[in-house]
Order: sequence, then C-alpha cells, then structure tokens
Amino acid sequence: MGKCAVLVTALLLVFSSFLAGQTNTGRILGTVTDPRGDAVSGASVKVTDVERGTERNLNTTDAGEYVAPNLAPGVYKVRIVAKGFKTEERSDIQVSVAADAHIDFTLQTGATTETVVVTTETPMIETT
Repeated sequence: MGKCAVLVTALLLVFSSFLAGQTNTGRILGTVTDPRGDAVSGASVKVTDVERGTERNLNTTDAGEYVAPNLAPGVYKVRIVAKGFKTEERSDIQVSVAADAHIDFTLQTGATTETVVVTTETPMIETT
C-alpha cells in the first residue's frame, strides 16, 4: 500500500506542475536607453489596454528594463516618460496568450513636453 501511495503522489506532482505552466495572459517587456545606449533607470512606463481602457503604471529598473506581466490578450499602447528626455509612445502592440511582446525604446534628449509617437508595427518575439 505504501508504494502505491508514493506512486500516486508522484504522478499528482508531475501533472500539477504541468498544469501550472499554462497561462491565458501575455506580457510586454523591454529596455529603455538613451541615444548612447545607456540604460534609463526610473523612467515612468504606462501600459494601456486600448480596448478596455485600463492602465498599468510601472518604472524601469536600474538596468533600464521593464516588464508588464499578466496582460489580457488584446491591443496595447506603451508610453515612456523620463526627466530630460522626450516622451515616447508606441501603439498597436498586440499581446497574445503565453507570448511576449518585446518593445525597446531609445529616448531622445529634450523636454518631456515633446512626444515622439511611433506608429509602425513592431514584430512580436515568442520566447515560449
């Protein structure tokens, strides 16, 4: 009886770890740099779900990186604001289930009252 219980427990652990890896969300991530390629830390990042009108605010790390996890599939807009740089915005970012949309920004020096809007379609990189 003891061997059977161990076998059942082992099978439950294997299957539960498999199910935990499934997700129904995606994420947007990237790096924010200045014109020289140096990281811009502490930049304000606003991720907007265009269809639902919801926003998520976060900041870049010391390495200039940002991650917006657990996003519902849909179309998003990302806006970056940093002191001493022009504001930059990318729109029409498609988030899919279990996929990463990698969006990097290179901020131009200038006043934050100036905004650079990039409307080209960005390729999505799947890491799964």
